[in-house]
Amino acid sequence: MAEILEKQVMAKEIVPQLGNFTITTSKGPLIEVYRPTLSVIVKTTDENERRQAQDSIERAGFREIYAQYTPSSFAREGITSYNAAYIKTKSGKDVPRITDVNSATFGDWLKEVALLEGKDAAMVLDTNIIMRHYMRNLLPREPLKNVPLRIPRIVLLEIERIYNSDSKEKEVQKRRLALYAARENIFLMTELGAQLLPELDKATLEAFSRIAGERFSDAWIRRETREYLSQYGGRGVRIFHPLLFATCDLMNALTASAENLGVLYFSRKEEKESYAYVDVTQVAELIIDLAISMGKVSIGPVTYEGLWQGKTIGQWETDCIRRF
Repeated sequence: MAEILEKQVMAKEIVPQLGNFTITTSKGPLIEVYRPTLSVIVKTTDENERRQAQDSIERAGFREIYAQYTPSSFAREGITSYNAAYIKTKSGKDVPRITDVNSATFGDWLKEVALLEGKDAAMVLDTNIIMRHYMRNLLPREPLKNVPLRIPRIVLLEIERIYNSDSKEKEVQKRRLALYAARENIFLMTELGAQLLPELDKATLEAFSRIAGERFSDAWIRRETREYLSQYGGRGVRIFHPLLFATCDLMNALTASAENLGVLYFSRKEEKESYAYVDVTQVAELIIDLAISMGKVSIGPVTYEGLWQGKTIGQWETDCIRRF
């Protein structure tokens, strides 16, 4: 443990000491960070590493995304009409169906569409939202504090299933990212006040365990969400919990809408080879992500590792990596 503590470092402490630098792997240059223009540039020509670099760039918060809202039938009671571009409310307002999450009006838009679903409507998070770290790194922090966040129990089970999957080489990165997603859950609960949906009954747990890994997880997550939307309380009284189902999976969004859930679908803008960053915190997030997802990356003569035997919860929470 003493050796680990001696070698560990928080990525946010590394970046301010660097000028322009290149992040490399054993195959060569991966990403260049160019400080004068606040840019990160994908340098690798290896197709597999290029894909991994783009995925890390997205999880670190560089990729721009849109949010698109589709109302449920409950929300439509307060709507006179809607089309692909706008929703017209009974109060006469035109609410955009889609908005840029980097827009200064995103917070107001999010509160408005949530209110259409009902007072104190919660945002229920799909697995892919958590695996891509959208809540921590891509969406503005303050607006999220105004909308209750809920995590389905089956999302936790699905992330755990990914981690416990076959340890063959092709599955190793998925297992690393599942651990990283578990760290995202801790952030959601401690920093944004997210809560888990109610406990699942034994029969549901047993049924899900039998089909886990057979591509039915999305359906089970939507089922849990629908049950939370309208569930029976004491004495058989039905309790309504207004919600928005948040996902970045198009098929899941379309199916959830068909199942009468209010949906927030997050879609990515066009992929680029160069991205602007706001500050060194974003660059630190990128180094952390690459060190975890790729196992090891180097900056100059120093190699950084994101996972090691014995990495503690505290080291995950403080985004520690090891240097060699």
